[in-house]
Amino acid sequence: MFQIDNSTAATAQPASTSPGTPGFFTDGNPVNGTAPTVVPAEWLNAVMMELVNVVTGAGLTLSKSSFNQVLTAVKRLGQKTVVLTDTGAANAYTATNSPALAAGDLVAGLVQQVSIAHANTGTSTYSPDGQTAAPIYGLGLQPLQGGELPLGGVAVLMRATIAGVNSGNPIWILMECAGGAQQVPNATQSQHAVALGQIAQAIGTTAPQFDSSLKLATTAFLQRAMGNHNSVVGLTGSATLTQAQLGSFVEVTAGTGVVITLCSATGAGGGAFRLYNNTANSVTVSAATGQNINVNRTNVSSFTLMAGEACDIVTDGVSWTVINGIGASSLAASGYQKLPNGLIFQWGPFTANNGASNTITLPITFPTATVFVSAMTGAASGTDFTVRSVTFVGKSNSQFIVNVVPASSFSGYWMAIGY
Repeated sequence: MFQIDNSTAATAQPASTSPGTPGFFTDGNPVNGTAPTVVPAEWLNAVMMELVNVVTGAGLTLSKSSFNQVLTAVKRLGQKTVVLTDTGAANAYTATNSPALAAGDLVAGLVQQVSIAHANTGTSTYSPDGQTAAPIYGLGLQPLQGGELPLGGVAVLMRATIAGVNSGNPIWILMECAGGAQQVPNATQSQHAVALGQIAQAIGTTAPQFDSSLKLATTAFLQRAMGNHNSVVGLTGSATLTQAQLGSFVEVTAGTGVVITLCSATGAGGGAFRLYNNTANSVTVSAATGQNINVNRTNVSSFTLMAGEACDIVTDGVSWTVINGIGASSLAASGYQKLPNGLIFQWGPFTANNGASNTITLPITFPTATVFVSAMTGAASGTDFTVRSVTFVGKSNSQFIVNVVPASSFSGYWMAIGY
């Protein structure tokens, strides 16, 4: 394709004349005196420049020896994507098309691609070329909430009018935007993708607690479903946990007099922590002001994690409940074992002198009550034991007094059960 370039060609395009009545070419008819159509230079110039502009508009250079440049240009132009520039503001987006869109061009299926210059923080609208703004909805046909249109992302918006959505008025549907959050409509069949909210409901948590990770496998609800924790919080002193830390494994690794204050349960239904006291000292776990913790079916404002103890604690959005206690233990000669339900077994050896006050101090104090104490006496050595009369005096949650009759001195073993 090339412009006319012989010696008779004008160096500049002549001015166009005023438009006349549109018509068609004819060869003429000498029988009835119809003259053939004269093809003026003005018309030929118009056709030539239309073709030239197609070729150069596609980025090609005119070539006198090429005869497929118009075809090549059409293909190349079809490959190009027009990306408009966001000239609006956050949550109120505008762009300019060339040529500008008229009201009649805003039909269902019209697609606009816009380079986002202002990240959205909530519900948003789009208004191309000064036309009436319409709200932007996600693929779930819900208004945007914030974070769907990140700075630098290219938003693909499609015009639509859907019964029951936006009261039947036009909307722009956000088909995609790289780096931005995207809605997923609820699944209605077994092979459909499942929306996050549906999974959240299925496992008893709520969508607002999910993180904003780009990988589905790291979201809090899925990690909980798989039995994992979304992070580890290490403490060396007192701290107040936040709702953003829900789903974490919280480990106290150092400190004395440590107090873990739980975040507010309000609005955090389904949120949980696993708490572990990895120190030799006790740790206090306290609820937020005005809230309770259900421990062994009793509402308290705080409870104690002894050395080596751990527990799972979950909220229903109002208060907290300890649902799985992992009891600490000591397998020493005088030791103990705590069970998840709060029951504690303790044991140890003793030597009792007849007629004397023989005080046995428990390895740990029962938090609530001592329900059973027993002992067996026997020779100080060997494997045979003789059951003798044992009297328990002054039993408390931390110690008891034992006397053995008859005999002056006997050794044996004791056991106590409490909670």
